Amino acid sequence: MRSGVYLDRAGGAVAVVDANGVRASAAVDTPTSDVAGALRALLRRLPEQLAPTSVSIATSRFSDALADASELAPVAVLRLAHSDRSVLPPLSGWPGRLCSAVRGWSAVLPGGFDLTGRALGDLDLPAVLRFAEDAANRGARGLTVTAVGSPIRAEQEIAVAEAVHHAVPELPVTLSHEIGGLGLLARENTAVLNAASRPLAERVADECRAVVDELLPGAATLFTRHDAAAMNTEYLRRFPLAALEADTAAALRGAAVLAETGDAVVVDLRADRARAGLVDNGFPRRATDAGVPPLSLPLPDVAVADDIGRTVSRLRGAAEPRPVVVTGTPERAARVASALGARCPADGVVAGAVGAAWAQPAAEVDRVVVESDDLDLATAIDRAGEEAMVRAVSAGARPDSVRIAEVRTGSVAYLPGSVYRVQVRATGVAAEVVRP
Repeated sequence: MRSGVYLDRAGGAVAVVDANGVRASAAVDTPTSDVAGALRALLRRLPEQLAPTSVSIATSRFSDALADASELAPVAVLRLAHSDRSVLPPLSGWPGRLCSAVRGWSAVLPGGFDLTGRALGDLDLPAVLRFAEDAANRGARGLTVTAVGSPIRAEQEIAVAEAVHHAVPELPVTLSHEIGGLGLLARENTAVLNAASRPLAERVADECRAVVDELLPGAATLFTRHDAAAMNTEYLRRFPLAALEADTAAALRGAAVLAETGDAVVVDLRADRARAGLVDNGFPRRATDAGVPPLSLPLPDVAVADDIGRTVSRLRGAAEPRPVVVTGTPERAARVASALGARCPADGVVAGAVGAAWAQPAAEVDRVVVESDDLDLATAIDRAGEEAMVRAVSAGARPDSVRIAEVRTGSVAYLPGSVYRVQVRATGVAAEVVRP
């Protein structure tokens, strides 16, 4: 048995599931920003005889922190690029409050690669270390490194991380090529917000694991991601932005599971809002809008449903006919489902918790490949697959369960030669802790 916990600003829910469905559940509408306290209260509502082997937590805590520009740590931002001053500087276009929250001491130093893999400049490690040491002395709690072209060649970012680790060990480093995405600014923005969220993630991860260890000794502690997959606490501490919109993704995934459908328009009704999104093959459809500031994360494609009927009509018109599933507050969900001629599955009020409970570890690798005499596309795909599987294991998957779930390739048409974008997704089964 696995348990899932859903937490947002308006309340939360818990569910225990197994192959036969939902074994126990509970929902509360008490607003709180205390993730560990809400987790404790929900887990105490479970019947004592149930002993889930894992607890997966879907929380809006990290999305809320970005929306409020709160609990973000000051960070230093290093870009390795050609010294072309026409390029937008780091944090360009950021909202003022968010920019102030992360402070963003920044520097642009020589380095990076063009999209054919040619070096744009030699890495100046002494200058890098001077910047890192100065930033740490001024209060930075993290450093981000974004090299132009690092999805093709990441060695300069890796060299910076190694040098800073030895010279300024108190300054954690986030590397943009590990975040993914081709666009320089979106990749850099994502790395910066990830670094700024790490102290919050460390606190949340430690507090929640302590609660699970106390109430369910031996159970694994997991967190859900933006794609309705899962990650362990160690992965969350390193990549907290993976939990952005995790609550939304879990709600969409849970609705599809409860309705026993792979493709659907999901309307999720919370006490404070209504939202609607598309589910493809049981998982949230990815948004194409990168947001403000632009991010390289494939977040769920969700619309705020002020006019539910009109929103549903628009979503159904954007795709082949598919059923509508309504979840959330029971009385309201039943009324809306009746008006729309939609499904209103049992246990819909805990859909987010069900989606969290069913989450399994996954990881993606996003690279640009330039075919040459030394590297062909098939070999590059194999290497990306190996890296994705290693990441899935580090996210909490059992090594013998990891497999390649998806491979996407596309030519980069505007460049000479054979240049391809390769995206590989690996999934696995959570390495659940065996109870003593």
